[in-house]
Amino acid sequence: MPPESLGVRALDDRTLEVELSNPVVFFPMVTTFIVTFPMRRDVVEKFGDKWTEPGNIVTCGPYNLTLWEHEYKLELERNPFYHGERPGLDHIIFYMIQETSTALSLYQTGGLDALDPLPPPAIPAYEGNPEYINFPYFANYYYGFNTQKPPMDNPKVRAAFASAIDRRELPKILKGHQIPVTTLIPFGMEGYRPDLGYDFNPERAKKLLAEAGYPGGQGLPTIELAYNTEEAHRMVAEFVQQEWRRNLGVNVEIRNQEWKVYLKNLQYDPPHVWRLGWIMDYPDPDAIMTVFLSNSGNNHTKWKSKEYDDMVMRAQVERDPAARRALYDRAQSLLCRDDTVIIPLYSYTVNMLVKPWVRDYPKNGQDLLDLRRTTIAETP
Repeated sequence: MPPESLGVRALDDRTLEVELSNPVVFFPMVTTFIVTFPMRRDVVEKFGDKWTEPGNIVTCGPYNLTLWEHEYKLELERNPFYHGERPGLDHIIFYMIQETSTALSLYQTGGLDALDPLPPPAIPAYEGNPEYINFPYFANYYYGFNTQKPPMDNPKVRAAFASAIDRRELPKILKGHQIPVTTLIPFGMEGYRPDLGYDFNPERAKKLLAEAGYPGGQGLPTIELAYNTEEAHRMVAEFVQQEWRRNLGVNVEIRNQEWKVYLKNLQYDPPHVWRLGWIMDYPDPDAIMTVFLSNSGNNHTKWKSKEYDDMVMRAQVERDPAARRALYDRAQSLLCRDDTVIIPLYSYTVNMLVKPWVRDYPKNGQDLLDLRRTTIAETP
């Protein structure tokens, strides 16, 4: 597609015009997504794959990248040419530490001013400590079904499995104050509805499974549940395995895979049940509801619904807030109850530690690290 046909024009050195084909009501929200930030074409063309390296990269933000030791640390210096108010810090160092216990030890001994994330096992010890910060952000953790793989091709079987998980136990297991949910739009986001999906009801689960032809789980094959290798995912999977065994009499086989292999299998041959999460790219329901459109490359359920597609696409251009909410309500009901394509489990939370001498450390629903206003007190 030729650039001039994209509807994006630089009117002058300081004005960008974007022409939309439809009145997309959430377009201003899209501009908060980092892929919309400006890039220097000449820099990318000159340095190729190394355009993001220190000394090469040019940005319009408050800080410049001065050091990048890959997989170890990043260093930023205040940008003297920044167009906005002078940022509160002159120099920032980020460490990438694989072992969470090592990161916590560094924080405890004064080697770090902030730690994100706080390892889950350590969270109880910091409850009530003013340095401990917890807040939800716009992301959901869910299990998906391969809706074409028997017995998960039966909506009643899927509904039974969704009804047989007591999500209230997950925050106790993960220790991060996660927020149990039954629908796709995360807690705190416009369109969040706690009452549309299947909540925990073991009697309903047993009844649905019997109606599907599997009373007490009899006749069901072994169900394969897959996750990408990570300790928290293992804990969730083992809990769900126990729930389905206790409440449905189902035998569940758990399998974990390295991330790249896992994604490839989801693309070509998803198991009966699999886990994924979605962190919203911009603060609007569209950022997560479009995941399950029929033509979405991120929809691994093999489920296609013209009605769902229509609801989500209409919501993109609906200007009346109440009417837009109603469209998302119907779409979420289709996804999480009528057809039970996925089992939303919880909304993510941020758990971190910040030293008392750090002022205005950012906390927001997108978990973006905007340090323009952050300062360090003169006397720690």
